[in-house]
Amino acid sequence: MTYMSTRQLQQKEHMEKLLLEFATKLDIHDNHVIEKADNIFKQAFTNGLVKGRSVSTMICAAIYAACHLSNIPISLGDVCSACNTKRKDLARCYRELVVELDLKITQSDSGEYIDKVINSLRSNMTNTKFNLIQQTKTSALVLVNKAKHNNLLDGRDPISSAATALYIACMMSSIDISQAEIATAVGIAPVTIRNHYKVFKQLLKK
Repeated sequence: MTYMSTRQLQQKEHMEKLLLEFATKLDIHDNHVIEKADNIFKQAFTNGLVKGRSVSTMICAAIYAACHLSNIPISLGDVCSACNTKRKDLARCYRELVVELDLKITQSDSGEYIDKVINSLRSNMTNTKFNLIQQTKTSALVLVNKAKHNNLLDGRDPISSAATALYIACMMSSIDISQAEIATAVGIAPVTIRNHYKVFKQLLKK
């Protein structure tokens, strides 16, 4: 039997409270997902992944991972906004969880994310330009699926991947749209698209 000190019990209760608090902020009430997030965080804690990291950020990363394992579409931006977490720190923790815990996360809902990016652009442009962008969806989806097949998107935010694929598809179709336009529409930084673009460039060279 394992005994915990009063301090350890208080720490455990605090972590469980934080996880439930963040799950509520994200409108996640499925006990299966919450339990999965709890198990992921406990594994991370046991494996020393929390050391030197923010506990709250690692808990958010565990919830984010649990959602994707359960095929619940959610973006890093959604988590950052709801839980007041820095995107860069959250992305780093998430990638560490995926790699170190060997989480088998697949982005099977790529089309849904690309639709989300396209719809976010609707209010910022003319109907003609928007219709042209809609026509690039298939090309963007092919790029994302190809990147997934080559394991280039492991641990990366699917909304950022979808936004970058759409940007590249627009470039290939000579549609005038900037990284900043797409980034602003979906609530990410232009540098995020630039970083993801470097990943997709590996495919374009083949």
